[in-house]
Amino acid sequence: VERIEHPTRVVVRGVAHSVPCRDSVAAGKNEADQVSLGIHRGRKKLVAERVFFVLIRQNMSVTKAKKLNKPALLASFGIAVGLVFVVLGLRAATTGRDALNLPDEIETMSPANNEKVLRQSEIRIDFIDGYEGVLVVDGIEIPTTRLDELQVNGRQPKPGEQIDLPPTAVYDPGNFTLSFLPQDGAPIEELAQGDHRARVFFWKNIESRDKAKSYSWVFSVD
Repeated sequence: VERIEHPTRVVVRGVAHSVPCRDSVAAGKNEADQVSLGIHRGRKKLVAERVFFVLIRQNMSVTKAKKLNKPALLASFGIAVGLVFVVLGLRAATTGRDALNLPDEIETMSPANNEKVLRQSEIRIDFIDGYEGVLVVDGIEIPTTRLDELQVNGRQPKPGEQIDLPPTAVYDPGNFTLSFLPQDGAPIEELAQGDHRARVFFWKNIESRDKAKSYSWVFSVD
């Protein structure tokens, strides 16, 4: 047998058997690594391109969102201005306790502070439960008659019975109201034209007038 060595093969009696040498193995490994690296880089490039396009789309969406819609903006501005005028109007037209600054013991009253009324208008104060009071108009204290003390021919009136009220202020203990109607024979027969100053003293009906509080206001007659 004649053995002839060659860098890349061994020949035995003319039969050639391929034997990989170190250089070829190294070269093959190198090529595989390059292919793997190429695939890896390709994947990175693909992912990078996808991210790039996503960012572009997001940027376009943000840009579109940032673009002002002039008709919508004008409509929103108009609505805002309208709401401001509505609020201002409501504040200017505020009535009731907030505007009158009534004490907690008084629910309502008529005429209200700075209100204009007719000459024969009734003055009425509605207290919360458990309170009574007296009325002073233009410095004149109006005598008060209690409904539960009224008598007809020496007896208490029956429920629903018609009775004549005296020309005084009248206190209704069932409803906790104090009222006065200018009329003939009353301390004030009519309310003269101009401004009038009124004051009401009020206290708990289980206490005395010594612990009374007061509220003052002004009304006018045309």
